[in-house]
Amino acid sequence: LHRTKADFIRTKYQQMAYINRLKDETRETFEDLNLQLHSIVRTDNIITCLRFLSQDADPNFRNPVRKKHLSL
Repeated sequence: LHRTKADFIRTKYQQMAYINRLKDETRETFEDLNLQLHSIVRTDNIITCLRFLSQDADPNFRNPVRKKHLSL
């Protein structure tokens, strides 16, 4: 591999530098993100699920309304 291409791959996949992380890391923000993940996993939108997981949504989040159900 060309040096710059190898550096790009390392930065993208090992350091995850291009992932759009949440800037406002409050509890309410993460709970909202977890609720969104909980609702989107029931659809076939895998890309959105992966985006929520990359933004640190909790796959083991329990919905307060439906306490028996996990996100994934």
